[in-house]
Amino acid sequence: MKKTLITLIFLGFVILPLSVYAATTPPATGVAGVIGRAVTELTTIGTALIILMIVYAGILYLIASGEPDKITKAKQALLWAVIGGVVIISANAIKTVIVTIGG
Repeated sequence: MKKTLITLIFLGFVILPLSVYAATTPPATGVAGVIGRAVTELTTIGTALIILMIVYAGILYLIASGEPDKITKAKQALLWAVIGGVVIISANAIKTVIVTIGG
């Protein structure tokens, strides 16, 4: 029950700002515009998740208390967060190139 409540609150904080953003952006036209908009929205959500994962990895590191297993878990969480960030930045860069070329 507690995890479900925390998850719902988290999703509310992530999704609510996107609805405000959607109200102020003009509709996308064409296939390139729709794909570009979708990647932009996913990049926004992914960036928020990456920040939360980095904070989570930091908390894991703080509560590790010098135990090697917990420190390894924290380092792995940070590594995967950074890899996820690189993937998100790369996807956004590829989207920009495709939309620019596709016009």
